[in-house]
Amino acid sequence: MSLSTAPALVGLAALTVVAHWLLVPPRARPAFLALASVVLVALLDPVSALAGTLCAALVLLCAPALAGGRSRRGRLVLAGAVALLISSLCLLKYGPPLTGGSAPRAADAGADTTAMLLPLGFSFVVFRSIHVLVELSRGRLAVPRPSDLLGYLLFFPTFLAGPLERFPRFVEPLRAPRRFDPADLRAGLLRILVGAFRKIVLAELLAQHVRPVLGAPDAYAPGVVLLAVYGAALWLYMDFAGYTDIALGLARLLGFRLVENFDRPFLAASIAAFWRRWHISLYAFIRDYFFLPLFGTRASRVKTWCGVICTMVVFMLWHGAEWRWLVLGLFHGGALVVWSLVQDAKPRRPRLRRALASPAGVAACWLLTQHVVAFGFLLFFFDLGQVGAILTALAGR
Repeated sequence: MSLSTAPALVGLAALTVVAHWLLVPPRARPAFLALASVVLVALLDPVSALAGTLCAALVLLCAPALAGGRSRRGRLVLAGAVALLISSLCLLKYGPPLTGGSAPRAADAGADTTAMLLPLGFSFVVFRSIHVLVELSRGRLAVPRPSDLLGYLLFFPTFLAGPLERFPRFVEPLRAPRRFDPADLRAGLLRILVGAFRKIVLAELLAQHVRPVLGAPDAYAPGVVLLAVYGAALWLYMDFAGYTDIALGLARLLGFRLVENFDRPFLAASIAAFWRRWHISLYAFIRDYFFLPLFGTRASRVKTWCGVICTMVVFMLWHGAEWRWLVLGLFHGGALVVWSLVQDAKPRRPRLRRALASPAGVAACWLLTQHVVAFGFLLFFFDLGQVGAILTALAGR
C-alpha cells in the first residue's frame, strides 16, 4: 500500500462503516459490503479484486454440481476446481522464485509487468474458496448467494492477512437483522487502537533494536545477540498480532465477531500448545483440509508423524518458495514429533510424568518451548547463511 492510497483507504473504510449502519437498509447490507470490499481491494490492488471476483465466479459455477451430494460428477468437479485454484496459487507464488525471478505484486511501483503477478491476499482468497467448495461437497453448506460469497472472499478488514474465518460464521451476522450496538463501537475502536500500538509502536521499537544486532552479530557480545533473538520473536508477534487486532476491530465496527488468531502463544509450555495458539485460523485450516483428509485421525504413529512433518512443511512453504521455509517446516515438524514421543512415553515412565507435571518441569518445558520458537523464527527474517552467522556469534566464535 503506497502512502498516496493509505488516506483514501482509511477514509473509505470509515465511510463504509458509517453508511453500513446509517444509510443502507439491512436487506441490502450483504450486497453493500461485497461492493465496498471490491472497491477497497481494487483501490489497493486492482489485480487482487479481479482475482477474488474470478474465484467467486468459479465457486458459484461449481456449486450446483457439488450441492447435490458426493456424486461422481461432484467429486470430479471438486477435484478440478481445487486443482485449478492450487495450481494457480503455486504458479503465481512459486513459479518466478523457482525459475530465478521474482514475483512482484501488482501494486508495487515499477514492477515488471511482463513477470507473473501475485495478487495481494490471493493465498487467503484461494483458501477461502477451497473451504466453501469442500463444505459444499460435504453437504454442510447450501449454494451461497453471490453477494455473500464475494463479500466473504474479499472482506476488506481481513483481506490481506486474515484471520481465515469460516463461511458459516461470516454469513451469520448477515442473515439476521442487526441494529447498531454502541458496545461494538467501543470494543472495535479499542481493538484498533491496541493493534495500532502493537504494530506501529512496539513492533517498530523492537525492530529498531533488533535489526542492527542480528544484521551484524559479530559486532556484539553473545548475550546481546541472544536478547536480540528473543526480541525478533516478539517483533514478529507484535507485527502479526497487531494487524490481527486492527482487522478484528474493524470487523467489529461492522458487527462481525470473527475468530481470534492469537491466544497468548508465548505462555505455551509445549510446542504443540504454541501452534494451537499461533495464527490459529490458518493452522486450523491446514489441519482440517490437508492433515486430516490425507493422514486421518486413526493412522499409525509413523504415518501420523509423517503427516505432522508434512503439515508443518506446507504451513511454512505457504510463506514462499525458499529453502529457509522448508528448513523451518522440518524444524517445527520434528519438534512436534519429539513432543509426541515424550507424551507417548509418559504413561510408561511414571518418573518422567511426575517430573514434567512438577512446577520445575512445567517451567523447563516453557523455557525450552520459547527457545525453540525464538530460534526457529529467525528464519522469518534471515536466510540460512545469516542464521548460521547468528548461531556462530552466539557460540562466541
